[in-house]
Amino acid sequence: MFSLSLSQKFPRVSKADSGKYYCTAQNGFGSPASCDAVMMIVKDVNTGGIVAGVIVALLFLLLLGFGLWYAYRKGYLPKKSERKPTVLYSQPPVNMDEKDGEFRQKSSFVV
Repeated sequence: MFSLSLSQKFPRVSKADSGKYYCTAQNGFGSPASCDAVMMIVKDVNTGGIVAGVIVALLFLLLLGFGLWYAYRKGYLPKKSERKPTVLYSQPPVNMDEKDGEFRQKSSFVV
């Protein structure tokens, strides 16, 4: 079975590797065959964009930290030592009488 692959992978390249590339194949039965040269252009890594991205990310983190500090200082965020009191509400038992000291308003009491 004959397989034809038209791609080539270069694991690591630098700007110095830019240029024209071609392939040559031979199998010992005939004359070698060559393909047309292909221009490969290697561009530098966009270091300016990377530096700008890092600076923007750091400014965002700095702004976020300042915002949290300001909110904490102004009291918008609770302090760690401050805890809100827990309030428990419970219903009186169903079998509670007036003899137990619980005051209940009756219709005759309303003026």
